[in-house]
Amino acid sequence: AKSAYYEIFVQHRFVGVEAWRDAAARQRGADYAAPPQGIHADGDEVVLELTEPYPALRALLTQPWAAILPIEAIRRYGPTLGEHPVGTGPFRFGDQDAARLRLVRFEGYRLKGKPALAELRFEFIAEDDARAARFALGDLDVLDVYAEVEAKLLDKKQALQAEHAAKGRKLLDGEPLSVSYLAYNCASPLFAKPAMRHAIQRAVDRDLLAKAMFGDRVLRADGPVPTAFPEGAVFAAEGWKEGGRDLAAVAARVKEAGFASIAAVPEFIVDMPGDHLDARAKAAGDLLIAQLKAAGFRPSLRQEPIAAFYERVAKGDFVVAWLSWFADYPDAENFLLLFRSDKLQNGEWGSNFGRYSDPEVDRFYLEVAGFQPGKERAFAATAMQRRLRAEAAWTPIAFIRRTTAVQKGVDGVAENLLRWSFRDASKK
Repeated sequence: AKSAYYEIFVQHRFVGVEAWRDAAARQRGADYAAPPQGIHADGDEVVLELTEPYPALRALLTQPWAAILPIEAIRRYGPTLGEHPVGTGPFRFGDQDAARLRLVRFEGYRLKGKPALAELRFEFIAEDDARAARFALGDLDVLDVYAEVEAKLLDKKQALQAEHAAKGRKLLDGEPLSVSYLAYNCASPLFAKPAMRHAIQRAVDRDLLAKAMFGDRVLRADGPVPTAFPEGAVFAAEGWKEGGRDLAAVAARVKEAGFASIAAVPEFIVDMPGDHLDARAKAAGDLLIAQLKAAGFRPSLRQEPIAAFYERVAKGDFVVAWLSWFADYPDAENFLLLFRSDKLQNGEWGSNFGRYSDPEVDRFYLEVAGFQPGKERAFAATAMQRRLRAEAAWTPIAFIRRTTAVQKGVDGVAENLLRWSFRDASKK
């Protein structure tokens, strides 16, 4: 089977991998006893030979899909390997049924004194009200605070309700590792010119949109890279005076784009794809349309399943869409690659949904991708983001972070949009 990550993160990056995959295809099975030429395993040491510098590799290797598996497990379980978890983490698989999954402490874990918990129990609870009720009773120690349960836990200021705070419960905000944004089809006649993209950008109130979609605990985004990364934090510190709503600027930009007035701009559709859009998302979509109409545009909203939207994107059949990008791995490069156009895969734009193409941006991206973290990389990342802002390649809306509620005495829980971590968790 072909990995969904192969073409972007593996292909042409490691010596001998392509030849090894071709041989596996001919033999209708991979020979793990004869690894690719550039991968060497010796006891606890693994050496990877790269075809070119690949600074993002360290971040990639932290992801579950990049885990190193023992050949003994592959031989033993074969195609059922996914049903038999094998790893080196702080917990081992205990048991699972329709109601819960249980993990138990791995006594041989490599870090002394970790984990502190004897076991973890994950409850499968379909009803939002039932989750909130069980947390209120103290039956659940940790609870994801999604929009559906906020009314049960939070007040109007997005703080814990007084009854929960009085019992010592706390809210934890995870690091933001995703961005919500407006993507423009830069290959479309309407948004081919940066001036028209700027016009839409100045017509919307990004603060209101961010809070309407994600609540008051959200972080407004002023660029494509979350501030959890140094490359994003440095850029955000510059400020963005031109990022606010300004209807006079809208009119000027529309004329710069070649239209006599805003009324002369043709009607257009704003896409908001999602398989299960909740009431908050739908209200946020309506707010976006209302803001654009108040500026004089004539938009309409289209909400449809993600698969249907992606089919149209592949054909270039959209003009503007409200989307989100979740990090595949914890590195700023994973966000900046969304603007790359110099190395299309088989002529396809991939995750560069807006078909944005700029040789200067491509040059900066290659520098970011080729430099190790440091001053040179930070300089290239900042310059690239300045260029993207000047061209209005996107309109960034929000950096999304997950909020978790924990009971009194629960410490050390860490969560972001990539994964949970209970290695350092404890309960008094």
